[in-house]
Amino acid sequence: MLENIKIENKNGVMVVSSREIAENFGKRHTEVLRAIQNKLTDAKLRSLNYFIENEYIDNKGEVRKEYLMTRDGFSFLVMGFTGKKADRWKIKYIDAFNKMEETIKNGSQYKVPQTPMEALSLMFEVQKENAIKIDKLDERVTTFEENSTLSPSEYNVISNKIHERIRIIKSEYGLINATRRQNAELYKSINRDVKEMTGVYTRAQLRQKDFARVMELIRDWTPSKALMMKINQISFEF
Repeated sequence: MLENIKIENKNGVMVVSSREIAENFGKRHTEVLRAIQNKLTDAKLRSLNYFIENEYIDNKGEVRKEYLMTRDGFSFLVMGFTGKKADRWKIKYIDAFNKMEETIKNGSQYKVPQTPMEALSLMFEVQKENAIKIDKLDERVTTFEENSTLSPSEYNVISNKIHERIRIIKSEYGLINATRRQNAELYKSINRDVKEMTGVYTRAQLRQKDFARVMELIRDWTPSKALMMKINQISFEF
């Protein structure tokens, strides 16, 4: 059912509580009750059973009065509610009534089993559908987790691994005393490769699903020949 809408099936009749109408349309329940009672002064309207008097227990444990209204009763009542917010709720309720009506018209999804074999078949069918729903839910959760950004601790791990890899590269290529510009070129290059591989603009946008690949790239990363030529040129300029 649609968000914040509770339409009930009472013996094949769709009804909604006056309390819910009050809440969703931003009115006091006493106002809605008064509006309904004003409608019921018309004997013809009373005979149509659009509004069914009912009782409920409030938070204090006291018995209170409400009305359960049919689809026609709902339409008859809220046609007097104006404003854009009221119109949006009208559309939501109409949609919800239509869906409930379609469900009632089509009947139950499962027929009542008449034999033990039919009961067993129904059980397997329900289990299969539940398994499919669980699989889909797991898939959505996995997708959400994989596409969420890295935690601060994971981001720090990647940063530390990059620093470590740059230290190793500098040692291997005789750049222990590299200048600030040479260091900057090394860091810029490895970060560019990380971003290009994962399709992000900044390392802060790295996703969970990229973590293992990024760690592998950093572990095996080496500067290109073009980069080393540029770094060497910087030392000559210096």
